[in-house]
Amino acid sequence: MCMNDKRVSCSEKGRITAVLQRARSMVLLSLMILLAACSGIHVSSNAQNMPVPHTTASSDTGDTISFAHIDETPSAGAVTVDVTLLDFKVFSSVTTFQVGTPYYFVVTNQGPSVHEFAIFPDKADGSPLPMDVQYVNRLLEIEQVAPGSTIKLNYIFSKVGRDEIACQMRGHYQAGMHLSIAVLK
Repeated sequence: MCMNDKRVSCSEKGRITAVLQRARSMVLLSLMILLAACSGIHVSSNAQNMPVPHTTASSDTGDTISFAHIDETPSAGAVTVDVTLLDFKVFSSVTTFQVGTPYYFVVTNQGPSVHEFAIFPDKADGSPLPMDVQYVNRLLEIEQVAPGSTIKLNYIFSKVGRDEIACQMRGHYQAGMHLSIAVLK
């Protein structure tokens, strides 16, 4: 019931209430869209023909986390590279690569933590670049590789150099989760 207030009529109060409810709904909708946009996984590369990730949800902690699910078939003539991600180590069946050769990476996260699979450039002497420089110049990055999962993807190196396979999840790189590799002609 609307009380008679000399400053605001009953119909004006109803309109103000409707406008406030509409504004509140728009704010909630905007927050939901922003949350949905921010919850996806990230796949990036400076190379062509990169995989398109599919996401799956996990609610071990009650939160929804999107994990990479990439299951490409090997390219013709590809060399298979088995990569194992552990807390906090990286192992690879191949550490010397050739420019222009197709590689089929089979990456398995055997650790209990979520990891990423990334290939970053190093300095010419093989020593690591600062992490922010590595990240900006990354060759390949697949975020959110779930514990116990395997991703499979094709990749062709296009540049000679010293690189490393690494995980830059918070603290993982600093704990030793990187492996030097060489790319030759």
